[in-house]
Amino acid sequence: MYPLSREELKRVPVLKNKTQGNYVNVSKGIVMDRSLKLKDRGMLLTLLSLPDNWNFTAAGLEKILPDGKAAIYSSLDNLQKAGYLTK
Repeated sequence: MYPLSREELKRVPVLKNKTQGNYVNVSKGIVMDRSLKLKDRGMLLTLLSLPDNWNFTAAGLEKILPDGKAAIYSSLDNLQKAGYLTK
């Protein structure tokens, strides 16, 4: 069953539960996707944990992540290539 194919992952909706408090629910397919490096999975989980009205920019991510601009851009690029992000 897991991991899901890239086509299946593209059809997985992102569901935000306003009552989730300090928890994030994500598809197990994301966690088990062997095409994603550990740092990219962490980036994706970070993005999914942010509120809908958050400033989704690299500059905004630089303010909350210790990894630096190059690592952030690299991870965002990898997630885009894998089909998890669109510009």
